[in-house]
Amino acid sequence: MRRVRLVAATRLGLVAGGLWALWIGPASLLAGPSLRITSPSSGTVFAPGETVDITVEATPLAFRAVGVIGTLPLGFSQISRAAPYRFQIQIPTDTTPGVQRLIAAGYPPDGPAVHSEPVRIAVERPDSPLKLESAYHPVLDIGEEIPLYVTGTFADGSTASLTRSTLTRFISDRPSVASVDDHGVVTALSPGSARVTITNGGAQVVVLFTVVVPHRQ
Repeated sequence: MRRVRLVAATRLGLVAGGLWALWIGPASLLAGPSLRITSPSSGTVFAPGETVDITVEATPLAFRAVGVIGTLPLGFSQISRAAPYRFQIQIPTDTTPGVQRLIAAGYPPDGPAVHSEPVRIAVERPDSPLKLESAYHPVLDIGEEIPLYVTGTFADGSTASLTRSTLTRFISDRPSVASVDDHGVVTALSPGSARVTITNGGAQVVVLFTVVVPHRQ
């Protein structure tokens, strides 16, 4: 009799446990394996030539292999087949200043690869440019959009594209005539003249635009 009660109680406990699991969150039961990069955090700044130490958290025992993928020229990390998942990627010395993305990839025993949300790091030279230059077209038709390209010259005589640098700023003195976004794209809006000031560190350059009404033939 005692054995029968024990079996019944065990079964009741299993049923109750299953109902509790459904109550606390059916989504969690249906969710597949996941992973995320816990270090570095988005916005961390690295210099060309530095090594990035990367830590990934993943659903336990869900993956047969985990790695990290960086946008070019960062490339791929080594593969790890067991936790803790720690990786290193070296930033090439000739990497253009700007934002790079890191994504963790996990490979389950079966099924497609699982990817993390991207982490965005900044690659910036430790020294500031002495001079900035920008190539541009000075006369724009209303409605025209053009990108500005920025080159910096440094104390050692080297040059680098700073168009995508997180330290480069673009400001128009007459945004109603010619506006400029954070990426350096100028939009001609109304007739007139406008000055766009580009800065990075202590260096700056000013470019002048004239916006005209398109000629109708």
